[in-house]
Amino acid sequence: MPMILSEQELNQVDQLDERHRRDVFLAYWVQKEAALKCFGQGFLANPQSVILTSENATNGSKAQVLGEAIFIHSGRISDGESRGFQWAIATSNATARPQWQHHKSGIFF
Repeated sequence: MPMILSEQELNQVDQLDERHRRDVFLAYWVQKEAALKCFGQGFLANPQSVILTSENATNGSKAQVLGEAIFIHSGRISDGESRGFQWAIATSNATARPQWQHHKSGIFF
């Protein structure tokens, strides 16, 4: 976690109940990875430099990557039996929240 999270994010995760830490860390990881890929650097840039900020529920969250704004939509998909998985989509421009559609071959949007 110290390689990915900023000091503030680490402190937030440390304050959580142990059973929630994994999920919160995974949410941070997925959002930072999407932001860095959108920025074109991937993990060549320091993920600690990605500053995630909350926006209202309609617009998702926002990240600053080396001073550039990246807009992120993220969430969790679960079948109710498993823990599911985290997803994140990052764009350089604000967009509407993606609409998920189920298809017999998998999930697409």
